[in-house]
Amino acid sequence: MSKKINELKSEKTDLVKQMEEIAERTASEERGKSSMETKIFETSKQAIKNIDERMAELEIQDEENKRNAKSHFVTINRDFKEWLNRAANGVNVEPFQIELRADPLVTTTQVGIVNKFVEPLDQLYSPVEQQLKSLGVKIYVNQKGNLSLPALTQSTAGWVSEGADSSTADLAPGAVTLQARRISIYQTLTEELIRQSNNIENDILNNLYDAIWRGISERFFDQLEANTAGQVTGMKAANGLTFTDVVNMEASLGHIDLARPAYVTTGKVKAYLKRNTKLANSQNSIWENDSVNEMPAVKIQGTNTDKIYYGDWSKMAIVSFGNGVEAIIDPFSYAKSGKLAITVSGYFDCGTVNPKAFVTLSDASVN
Repeated sequence: MSKKINELKSEKTDLVKQMEEIAERTASEERGKSSMETKIFETSKQAIKNIDERMAELEIQDEENKRNAKSHFVTINRDFKEWLNRAANGVNVEPFQIELRADPLVTTTQVGIVNKFVEPLDQLYSPVEQQLKSLGVKIYVNQKGNLSLPALTQSTAGWVSEGADSSTADLAPGAVTLQARRISIYQTLTEELIRQSNNIENDILNNLYDAIWRGISERFFDQLEANTAGQVTGMKAANGLTFTDVVNMEASLGHIDLARPAYVTTGKVKAYLKRNTKLANSQNSIWENDSVNEMPAVKIQGTNTDKIYYGDWSKMAIVSFGNGVEAIIDPFSYAKSGKLAITVSGYFDCGTVNPKAFVTLSDASVN
């Protein structure tokens, strides 16, 4: 929503500039507007009015979305607290379900990559989840069975003369089948802690939810490497990782049009690239303002050690099966210790739609 508002603001700025140029030109030449200039001026004036009205509508909707998001997650945390207390008091409880959404409930000050998060205090939140979504990874939710996605490479149409045959796209279409795989984590809590702590349910729910997404991220990058095994660049230079090594990753995908290109790596590699300059006599770091070689760059939990990935992240997919993430409470296994066990589980899978849209630097080991 904020992105659309910014686009409208930019469009309005261009129209205002156009009107000012007409006004300045006619004033300097001491004449009235020509019929063409009058038409352009009045058309721009009406367009600005329409843009102002549209921006007002979007700003109202943006605020409404934020209020709805906060209300949604406040309700989850309140329900979760009541659920915990009922279990602590010996009441049998049904599994607690957490709704997953395909759209990120965050805004960002940087196009393409999450850098600054803005969220309600009570919102369920996983940094990894939001980073993957903001990279452009496709998220499919509430699937009931195996999901087969078409695996296609890129092709270019050809010009043909009258009556001639069209050239074949030669896409060699295949399919990536994603299936339900269980991911789970549990936590024990004392009944005293549940009863005595006012806000512990927020921390419990957020930490367990985040743990699920950290696990998804690890499989995500394992699958990326498995699916793109043939898309690996050579080892780093003998004298260490250099700007040339990184740029060569882009060069290797020069024949592919990338919709959502970005570099992704570990925190250690990111720190190294920030400490080292592009060229011997340069003052510019390889990694500056969350970009590398003018492309978005991000550090994500789950990235495999000593690896750098580059590619079109809209060609990766994450699928959630069933009703999202589910919490189940066990009041019996640890009863003699006065504890409850909470197990949080979900069914997910990851896959690559176009393996040729990615490349991996296989040895980015740094000091």
